[in-house]
Amino acid sequence: MKETTFVMKVTLVLGFLMVLLSSCSEIGTQDGSMVLARVKSEVLAKSDAEENMPLGLSEEDSLQWMSHFIYSWATDELLFDLATYNLETSSQQDLESLVDQYRTELYINAYIEALVDREMDTVVTNEQAHAVYEENKSSFNLNEPLIKLRYIKLNADYEGLNEVKKRFVRFNDNDQSHLDSISIQFKSFFLNDSVWVRGEEVLQSISILRAKDRLDVLKKPNFVQLQDSIDLYLVQVNAVLDRNETAPLTYMMPTVRQIVLNQRKLNLVSQFKKDVIKDAINNRTLEVYE
Repeated sequence: MKETTFVMKVTLVLGFLMVLLSSCSEIGTQDGSMVLARVKSEVLAKSDAEENMPLGLSEEDSLQWMSHFIYSWATDELLFDLATYNLETSSQQDLESLVDQYRTELYINAYIEALVDREMDTVVTNEQAHAVYEENKSSFNLNEPLIKLRYIKLNADYEGLNEVKKRFVRFNDNDQSHLDSISIQFKSFFLNDSVWVRGEEVLQSISILRAKDRLDVLKKPNFVQLQDSIDLYLVQVNAVLDRNETAPLTYMMPTVRQIVLNQRKLNLVSQFKKDVIKDAINNRTLEVYE
């Protein structure tokens, strides 16, 4: 009966509040601040609402947003009041313990993150990366092919094809510079053939390879010229790694670097916690009674 009566009161208050919000006018002041709403001793200051308001709203949108914000605030306050009125004391004590624990964890985590940002060395040398890579090599199996290649996509009737093809195949330093200088003439291109690329990315860039009779192009090092009614492709495959083969370090470097940094963070935090306990015992801030 107690809960039913209170719910009815809440419903009536919310109904009144909706009517009140339709005008969105201030209803009073407190400590010099304009007050938009009050639930018992809790008040919503106009300044608090305005701090949360998105920028760039029109006057009409601002009024609608403010109305919704006040209604949401009032609903939360009333429901919280309802909860504290009806929940068993033991349940409220359990919740307060959880709130205290969560608050403590938030502070600790924020402090530790600040400490890590300030103290942790984020430089990972090639030697450190190589050591971690070798230790975890068995975990770095590919789940898709990787390919080293270069390609150029041209109009099918491109006039300078022979010259471009010759330089593309030979590909010495001078050829690379020349192709790069005229790349504005290409429909698309990729010339950094020292980088491993996912097979699916290659198929997205060179869609003509999706044909069943042309997938073999990506299975071994080779040069191929492909053409349809619109486009012409020059493709040079330099190396291929198949699914389930070990991924190379150059490809896994971001992952390896993160492994190194995660381990450093764990070590730093562990040592910091030990130092906190040690300092507290030495300073008699902490005493353990047996």
